[in-house]
Amino acid sequence: MPIETVIRECTACELCCHADLRLMGMGAIPAPIMVISEAPSGKDLMRRRLFSDPFGQYLLKNLVAAGYKQNDVYLTTLLKCPIKADQSMPATGVMTCLSFLHEQIRQVKPKVIITLGSTVFSSLVTAKKKAKLTTIHGDTFVMNGINIVPTYHPSFVVTSDKDLRKKEFYKDLWRVHEMVFGVVGLHKKWPLK
Repeated sequence: MPIETVIRECTACELCCHADLRLMGMGAIPAPIMVISEAPSGKDLMRRRLFSDPFGQYLLKNLVAAGYKQNDVYLTTLLKCPIKADQSMPATGVMTCLSFLHEQIRQVKPKVIITLGSTVFSSLVTAKKKAKLTTIHGDTFVMNGINIVPTYHPSFVVTSDKDLRKKEFYKDLWRVHEMVFGVVGLHKKWPLK
């Protein structure tokens, strides 16, 4: 059974009760770069498209500014169903969706995965579960031969009152582009508003 069908029919955790729609991902398959966020937003579900809320739009603007093209990247989320703003990620949902995510990674065949936020990173790189994102963002870790680069979630960057976070976020994205394509000097103005 195709992974999309398995995800659509999943009832493994309490999140499925609130989701009429599950969003798989968007972008090229295969793609040299995969970006993984935590979960679809309510706006994503209304628009039936991932990364359509203001935080997702901030991410997309920064990817373009850092030199990414549409065929360079596949974007997805760890959880396939949305969570409420005041809700934490349920352990059963993370474990179930992690198996779906591993299948997506197998299909996309990325050289580098960018994880947005500490939850996604620690779900993939369990040996670094306790690491602080402010310390390890932009560093490279390896999982099954794939480089993983953690960075901040766009919601943290946008709501942070420190321009330093915006600069670090952009530099992390730019550094991955440089790792994959070897092109130096694509910097455009940051931080993007």
